[in-house]
Amino acid sequence: MHRPRQIQMVRVCRGVKLVGIGHKNLNPSGVRGRAGADLEVTLHGWVDVHRASGRVLSAQTSTMDPSFSNTRHWFGGPAACSMTIKLSLPDIRKIQSRRRAPSAAVEDVALPAWWDRCVTASQTTSVEMLWEATDPSAALRDRFGFSDAAEAAAWVGSTLKEVWGLRVDSCDRIVMSDDNAMAWVSTSRAPMLAKWSVAPDRFARLDTLAGLTAWLDDRGLPVSAPVAALDGRFQVEASGASMCLQKQIQGELLDVSGLDRVRHAGAVLARLHAELSTHPHTDDLPGLSAPTHSLSAQIAGWLAGAPEHVPPGALRALRLMHANAPSDALPTQLVHGDYRSANILCRGNEIAAVIDFEEARLDHRVVELARSAVLLGTQFHHWGPVSAQVRTALLDGYGSESQLSEGEAQWWTILVLWISLLMVPQGHDPTGWGASAMSLYGSNE
Repeated sequence: MHRPRQIQMVRVCRGVKLVGIGHKNLNPSGVRGRAGADLEVTLHGWVDVHRASGRVLSAQTSTMDPSFSNTRHWFGGPAACSMTIKLSLPDIRKIQSRRRAPSAAVEDVALPAWWDRCVTASQTTSVEMLWEATDPSAALRDRFGFSDAAEAAAWVGSTLKEVWGLRVDSCDRIVMSDDNAMAWVSTSRAPMLAKWSVAPDRFARLDTLAGLTAWLDDRGLPVSAPVAALDGRFQVEASGASMCLQKQIQGELLDVSGLDRVRHAGAVLARLHAELSTHPHTDDLPGLSAPTHSLSAQIAGWLAGAPEHVPPGALRALRLMHANAPSDALPTQLVHGDYRSANILCRGNEIAAVIDFEEARLDHRVVELARSAVLLGTQFHHWGPVSAQVRTALLDGYGSESQLSEGEAQWWTILVLWISLLMVPQGHDPTGWGASAMSLYGSNE
């Protein structure tokens, strides 16, 4: 017969005392265990169990038969009640105690350290939208099928346990955008970021992009690499969603006011392009295709129907540049697709990670470099131009790793002006895209 053994304890709350505990997965110090495992405990006092998502904990006792269908039960009395509790975490929202025994008999709860973490795993999870002006609770319900944040956190926890073999200690934050969501979680291994989509038409592409990110990580690029599941997969379908798990990267979004950081960002982009140009499975990426029109044809088509609100001087300058443009027979390769502040994490002046490869596509590298130079400072709720010094710093950083050809350098100037004009809004221009475009050819008209 299994005998409970004394182990290292920690204090959690008042009113209940754990006398002994036994568990086959505990190490000698008693600080490891698994959610969903059996514990033999001896309890005195009142315990309140507040359950999330309507799930019920199972319990069997040797001296009485309390049911967890109610949230409050009396254990103990003159003789302790020895019971086996089946934890189904993160279904426990919190365990509290109420003093119902004489004060002299009420002692602090003594639980193993890992149980303490499990108890706090259900602290309130915040939910928010990444950029949409939508009620996050409604989005969580209507798009993802969760009644509240607790149910979503419980699903994330159970998925990570089943697929990755990780215990979730807390789910602090869930952020949503379109049909995608991210959850910041603390696990038994490290702080993690769980990302999932409920758009089935993107599942194949997400699976391939997870493999691409892992490939880049193997080559020493600063990316947020996926964590392999127990079966080795990087992207896993579960309960109608496609999920990827990554370690949390400590860093801040790129602040373009620091030109050294911007130069580092340019150098990393050049290294990224160099590696992506050699990717052996580019043809396997779903949804990838080369541009259907040449650079010259793309700009000519836009100029033919240029909107009236675009600054006329900048428009004339672009027409002149386009008329004298060099050959656009440039190499096409795999590129990141959205290289800007919102997807670049920095630690000091170093680039900690390039994230979010979901817009990866085939294009000319100079197109991505020019687009990044124009949009480098943009984030989720900030969408304004950068200074000429920032654009130059990015180009200099890129050139420190890989020089543009003469033709690419001429296209850089044309593309920066064109992309800037594409950003000029009709009507009110609060962030100054029009002024930025005009400054590119030395006009203040």
